[in-house]
Amino acid sequence: MCEAISATTMAGLAIASAVASTSASLYAQQQQADAQASYQSAMSDEYARTAKLNQEAANKEYIEAAAAERINQMQQQASASEELQKLQQEKMQKQGQALASSEAAGTALDALMADYERSAAQKRDVIMQQLDMVGVNADTAISGYKDKAEARMKSQSNYVSSPINQPNYLGGALSIGGAALGAYDKYVYGPEQKAKRSTAAP
Repeated sequence: MCEAISATTMAGLAIASAVASTSASLYAQQQQADAQASYQSAMSDEYARTAKLNQEAANKEYIEAAAAERINQMQQQASASEELQKLQQEKMQKQGQALASSEAAGTALDALMADYERSAAQKRDVIMQQLDMVGVNADTAISGYKDKAEARMKSQSNYVSSPINQPNYLGGALSIGGAALGAYDKYVYGPEQKAKRSTAAP
């Protein structure tokens, strides 16, 4: 009887050892999985934060560049407006001088007036064409700034997490079960079978 208790105790110790070893292994695996999940979560947050900063910087750069382009366009328009006013003043002044001059009269005066008008119209056309080109260039530049900002935003990649290895609890349970069967076979059933065989032998 003492031998059977001793064998059972030995089997229990072997099982307890297997449980402790498997539990420690599963705990370590769970700790590693938790640490990996925590790391990946932190990396994902950092990527998101960096992407947001990058997007804000790209938007700011685009807004500032577009605003500078529009300010330049407005300055060019103001300058062109001044040129047109000067042109009108010069034309009026020349026409006034021609009217006041006794040298021009009749058909000659009409031709001179038409000449002043043609010259002013040509200069106006040149100024307006330049203004159109300034507008087209500004629109093209702003479109380019927008494309650059969008490309910069898209260049920021998202964090791609890798699979996390979780502890194999089923495998651990099967390992403990196998250890229990092995311990009982070794310490309890094995000696009993040997005893039976030895008593059965002549």
